Amino acid sequence: MASGGQYDRHARVQASASAFALDIVRRAADEAALSPPSEPIALADYGSATGKNSLAPVAVAVEALRARDPRPILVFHVDQPENDFSTLFSTLRSEPQSYSLGAPSVFGCAVGRSFYEPVLPTGAVSVGWSSAAAHWLSRTPAALTEHLWAPTARSPGAAPFAEQARRDWHSFVRLRADELRPGGQMVVVVATVDEHGVCGGEHVLDGLDHAARRLVSAGALSHEEYGRMVVPNFFLSRPELEGPFAHPELRGRLELIEHVRVIVPDPLWASFETTGNGAAFGAAFVGWLRAFSESCLFGALGPGRSVDERRRLADHAYGELGDEIRRQPEAARCAWRMAALRFRKR
Repeated sequence: MASGGQYDRHARVQASASAFALDIVRRAADEAALSPPSEPIALADYGSATGKNSLAPVAVAVEALRARDPRPILVFHVDQPENDFSTLFSTLRSEPQSYSLGAPSVFGCAVGRSFYEPVLPTGAVSVGWSSAAAHWLSRTPAALTEHLWAPTARSPGAAPFAEQARRDWHSFVRLRADELRPGGQMVVVVATVDEHGVCGGEHVLDGLDHAARRLVSAGALSHEEYGRMVVPNFFLSRPELEGPFAHPELRGRLELIEHVRVIVPDPLWASFETTGNGAAFGAAFVGWLRAFSESCLFGALGPGRSVDERRRLADHAYGELGDEIRRQPEAARCAWRMAALRFRKR
């Protein structure tokens, strides 16, 4: 993810895609079992990035927990070690909507570790939250020769990504089953596919893929580099998301309480419909896409590439994408299928 606040500045799509789950978070916090009276209450935010999109759901959970109990609340923001935690803590301290401002005895902290491994003590968490994170794979399982990502089973070359996603999702759920306390609850929001295998955003990297292929044709990128340029997402179906809860390893440990599925409005397109400003729409779309994809794609170039060279190539490709969207705005319109799952540890 982009650092220095860039991700937060361009994460309106992710925020919009999880807003429908705020009431689900409130129900989880209302019903979750709390820690013993001598201990603080633990709330975990799995996949926090730089924090801005965590503020609203965490605030909802903190409000519900505080209505039940005056004890201190520890909020653990979990993300990979290279995450920009400095920006996260600045966000917690300075954003007006931060849960930590004016809330007595609520303490934000961070864990720099992948959520595909243990990140908190067994039985520690009363309420867990994760949004727009668990559809990121733990690793890139294969190179791609036809496109920059393979997010659904309908995508060319998707088979290894689908298998990796199923394994990763099972691991994610199993690890949260360890970290939740008995009676603790977790809410996970992920991009998904409908019964036809459609996620509603399959096309978002098309223009960037065209630009990258032109760089290959011009000799600015090698074919090998293009093959390594992959955004490692995969979006599972309803049966795949529910699969771990029926698995013998977890069937007696977890109860799936809710599985809500929606098609969320595209906030970038909504702004374009209001203003008709194609240039602003193109800039907003490119900013959003670049914030989560640039490090995956242009970080995969050959080891001899300098930072400046990678940036110049990225500027060129994303600039071409912006020009294409200004000419054809409809090509960038999305209708994301999202799922929210609430589950309880027995």
